[in-house]
Amino acid sequence: MEHDITEKLIEILKKKQADFITLAQLVNGLPKALRRQLGVAPGMTVKRGEEALKPHLGDALVIKRGGRGGNTAYLAFKQPDETLLFRLVQKYAGNMPRLDRIPFRKEELLSTLNRLIEQGRVWVKVITDSKGYKPFLIPVEGDVQPQNDVSEEKFKEAYFELERGNFYVRICDLRRRLSWTTREFDAMLTQLRDGEKIQLQAGDIDFFSEEDIRESFIDENGFRRLTLMWR
Repeated sequence: MEHDITEKLIEILKKKQADFITLAQLVNGLPKALRRQLGVAPGMTVKRGEEALKPHLGDALVIKRGGRGGNTAYLAFKQPDETLLFRLVQKYAGNMPRLDRIPFRKEELLSTLNRLIEQGRVWVKVITDSKGYKPFLIPVEGDVQPQNDVSEEKFKEAYFELERGNFYVRICDLRRRLSWTTREFDAMLTQLRDGEKIQLQAGDIDFFSEEDIRESFIDENGFRRLTLMWR
């Protein structure tokens, strides 16, 4: 019986394509029959929910506390904190959810993020917005050591292969053509801009898909650049 319930809980997370879900969301979405089996009900205390689920976690699931003060409980797939946080950075492309929406206490989040940075798995860019400064987290895929021919010559060559008399190139297209890591591409883009060899432009988002926009470039001031022009 316990094994069957564990499989049902795993299936819920898989259907949502999620690494975690709050206990409140879980209970509210459970069929009445499964609620009775577990002895849970909407509006119950966090402690009661944890006690009801603990016998059914098996080897694949875990209960984590998160949010401010650790007052929110989550059902999550069992995995190292570094893996879970890295997957969140990948999923949200730097725009992380608020602390009260992820299964990490504040101190736990900061220590895990610092480990990822020390391991070279996350790159932090500080940007400004109307409220001041905030970190923009960028996942580093694969081996952090440069594996590509990262040079101004390669960048310029790819640019003119795409330019074809238009006098500009979409940043997303250039990023795809080069297939460098995010860190490598953004570093070269910034270097060439600072050296006044290229000019970055805002562009018109109406002509870009959501994926194109995600693969563009956000500068240190928080402005999104969609196209560039060789000077």
